[in-house]
Amino acid sequence: MSNRALSVFAAPLATMAAGAVLGCSGRTFTVEVINDSQVSVSAWIERDRVVEDPEVLASARVPVDGAATLGPVTAPWLDPVDLVVEYTGGLGDVPRRVRLGRGRSTALVERSMFSAFSGVTVRLVPNDEPLDRD
Repeated sequence: MSNRALSVFAAPLATMAAGAVLGCSGRTFTVEVINDSQVSVSAWIERDRVVEDPEVLASARVPVDGAATLGPVTAPWLDPVDLVVEYTGGLGDVPRRVRLGRGRSTALVERSMFSAFSGVTVRLVPNDEPLDRD
């Protein structure tokens, strides 16, 4: 086989190999959930699989003025990953959902001004920003 024939096949094979490596590995997520509300909450990291039902990757119950670390967990590159927080005492409460980026995050759970729809709000705090708990 000539060098020209090898070069024709080398680029597509290298692209397929790189795609296989990226497809097999995943992104890692870790979230510290800080509960600054007046109620205990349930928090979980959820992988939103496109074809199948969502998968819970980690979960915890966070008491009033408490904190919990969820993860580290791994998810495939193409699957969206959310932090879901629910007020544990609210009958018919709408869970709060926040899309996560890979790596380490901090989520501050606060009491909602619109308690008719949800008892809490969730705010992601950038890791380089000081935590404002007002």
